[in-house]
Amino acid sequence: MVRVKGKVRLITLQTWLWFIIGAEAHAGYSLDVELLRSSLAAGTPPGVDSPLIAGQGSVRVGAVYQYERDPVILYKFNEEVGALVVNRRVLQLGVSWDASDRLSLRASLPMAVDGGTEVSEDDASLMGHEGAGLGDLSVGGRVKLAQAGPLTLGLHADAYAPTGKREAYLGEGTLRVKAGVSGMVEVGPALLVADGAYAGRRTEDTGLDYKIEPTFDFNLGAVVGLWPDRLNLTAALLTRGGASSLSTRGGRSGEGLIGAQIFTGDGSSQWDLGVGKGIADGVGSTSFRYYVAYTWVRPPDAPPPPPPESQVKVTEQPPEEIVPETIEVEEPPPEWKPDELARIQQDQIVIRDPINFEFGTDTILPESMATLEAVAKILHEHAEIGHIVIEGHASEEGSFAYNYDLSNLRARAIWKGLILAGVHPSRMSYRGMSEVVPKTAGTDEASLATNRRVEFHIVERFTPEEGYPVYPAEVLAPWSGETVKIVQPKQPEVIVAPPPKTTEETLEELLNPNNFREDDEQEDDAAPKPEESP
Repeated sequence: MVRVKGKVRLITLQTWLWFIIGAEAHAGYSLDVELLRSSLAAGTPPGVDSPLIAGQGSVRVGAVYQYERDPVILYKFNEEVGALVVNRRVLQLGVSWDASDRLSLRASLPMAVDGGTEVSEDDASLMGHEGAGLGDLSVGGRVKLAQAGPLTLGLHADAYAPTGKREAYLGEGTLRVKAGVSGMVEVGPALLVADGAYAGRRTEDTGLDYKIEPTFDFNLGAVVGLWPDRLNLTAALLTRGGASSLSTRGGRSGEGLIGAQIFTGDGSSQWDLGVGKGIADGVGSTSFRYYVAYTWVRPPDAPPPPPPESQVKVTEQPPEEIVPETIEVEEPPPEWKPDELARIQQDQIVIRDPINFEFGTDTILPESMATLEAVAKILHEHAEIGHIVIEGHASEEGSFAYNYDLSNLRARAIWKGLILAGVHPSRMSYRGMSEVVPKTAGTDEASLATNRRVEFHIVERFTPEEGYPVYPAEVLAPWSGETVKIVQPKQPEVIVAPPPKTTEETLEELLNPNNFREDDEQEDDAAPKPEESP
């Protein structure tokens, strides 16, 4: 009896003799046995797919190097004879591009070098492989379906072109497609991800009790942040099973991995390191594996800049009268009330506490949401505020390009938050100012923290004479197309003065005797009369 790793047994002696007779013409199988293929998804261990998409325009270019020990083993009469492939070194190159905030496209190509065998020359000529070769080129993508609180769901699909070397356990002879679903849950500093997929492939009876057929893949992964944006620990479980042999021991492949992710200071690159070991007997499960991966990351595209100030409507003001120059002493702003988080101060909406974000990201921390709601409330209560510009500022840490992108993204996050709070998008624009307008000079942490800020500048005001616009009750969110309810801002009460009286109305009022007051008549009666002459 003979089997390839996975309890693959020869069914009949006649079949075994066929393998011996055809030894010179046959070596190995055209079968892709690789369990770990990087999905190029952010925030996940290699080999696990995720619905997380960084943002429109983001690019990830990566390379994964793996060393695999004993990925294919030969058995006879239920006893292990040895590895058909002892050492395998795999290099996978890949690239992904986020076409939008919900769609990411990708492509990858593996190549491998096999060396060494532990079986006899006859067995090696039948089913072994040595040498280098390409794997199957894959092209596919991921779609972010929905997000509700900490849960995110998505779809993924890839097509594999038959570019791999034949009979080398690197590729297959026909085009195949793999598609499935993925999910992610954020739990404090940890991310839990899972993906399941159906991989269609040709069905071929090898003559052994291992059957080349469609498979089901199910993978689990976890990422725990030890040092935010610097160091993560990762763990993954990669599994695969045959569609008709999932219940058999040989029909299941599996491997457990642990590793770490290391990020550069500016967030432009990432290293993944890890080791793994097979936990099932199926083809592709290794006795030992280690991997090293490098990924270069280009952040999402910066949002479009706000319209030039020349396009912003400016109310013409009458020429100011020339007055003697006086020296005014600027009074300090009044103290904040306990429940006051934002207020109007000259041409700005000033906030008491800074809006804080997760380190190196545009994710607003929960404790800052109350400040964001206070700014939205001011806009709801003041219809005369026609337009504000949200300015994001960064400290001197990092490169200019990184700080510009980050300040832009954070200003956009606040813009999105205010829209979700009911402020119409036409009343706001945003821009990033990077590190070029520091508020405080100095390189200490207190000064740097002060320079990381967001400002709200009022650039347009309406007057009662102009009237106040009426906004639609609902709009579509520009980034997702979801319906958002808009709050109609409160208009100030306008006291209308009575029109001036005409000359005729004034004369009529003066000549009408009924308009005289009784008090005037009483005063005339009370006045002393002149004495009559005798």
